[in-house]
Amino acid sequence: MSGRKRFSLSDDIALVKEVLYVNPFLDPARWLKIADRLSEVLGRYFNIRSVRERLNLILLRFLRDQKKKIKSSGTEEEQSELEDLLQQAADIARECGYTPPPSTARQLAERDGIKKRASGNSVARPPAKRRVDNKEEDALAAYAEFTAGDGVEPADDASTSQAQTLLNSLYEPENIEIHMDLPDCELEDNPTASCPAPDRIATAAPSRAQTPTSSPSDVAAAGPQRHAEATYALIQARCDRDTAIENHRLQLEQGRLQFEQDRLRFKIKCHKEKMKLREMELQQRQAEQEAQFKLRELELEALAEERRHNRSYQEAQLEIIKSFINK
Repeated sequence: MSGRKRFSLSDDIALVKEVLYVNPFLDPARWLKIADRLSEVLGRYFNIRSVRERLNLILLRFLRDQKKKIKSSGTEEEQSELEDLLQQAADIARECGYTPPPSTARQLAERDGIKKRASGNSVARPPAKRRVDNKEEDALAAYAEFTAGDGVEPADDASTSQAQTLLNSLYEPENIEIHMDLPDCELEDNPTASCPAPDRIATAAPSRAQTPTSSPSDVAAAGPQRHAEATYALIQARCDRDTAIENHRLQLEQGRLQFEQDRLRFKIKCHKEKMKLREMELQQRQAEQEAQFKLRELELEALAEERRHNRSYQEAQLEIIKSFINK
């Protein structure tokens, strides 16, 4: 099974739909969500680099020539749907100030003429020259894989330095006539599919250490060593990116939880203050009512005492009147 597959028209439609839904132009970390979603929907593995570069490629192609139909094996309805989706994606990218990188334009120009050049050169070039060009493409593909960024800076430059050394080793004075062609960026079936076979990378170009006096055993030992170094650099770069993305996500989640906790504490504090103020108001109202009741009670007692005094005075007057009458 080939380690590299091309994007089909249905894959491009699904990719642009996810881009319109997630809008990764505002936050490069959202490319990870798009890759995971495509892997789940289409049943094949997608990584961040493949979906991002594929979107840049078809978007730049669409902006360059909107009147031409996209070359694919799909129906006209699917092509029209993809053009509509790409127009929406282009509008969103323009609003966010996003433009495809210059490497995508260079890659698109290479893709348009690479088949013609390959067919012509395969006839004109001798077998030895074709082998050198194949090794060059392998080294370039490995360099692009090692140095591809996902919107998150790696923890160190070890992987980039390793990839730079791997690429520079190809262009020694004895290989100065080699012509550079950018490789295709296609869909990957597995995380290491875009990187060519490490043993091919290891033997892609002569090293400075391989002098004419080097023994055959030393040259053979350099292949596995470079294989191990390239594999380690690739794994280390991916681990650094994944760790940085996960740490950023955890920091955001921790900040959100801290904000929710502070908001809840503030809400509880405000509720307690309101309850305390309400209780003080009730106590003050109760004290006022008790004072009013006591004052009313005193007024009633004074009125009753006054009535008793008036009644006694009237009875005394009646007694005096009766005594005068009896006399």
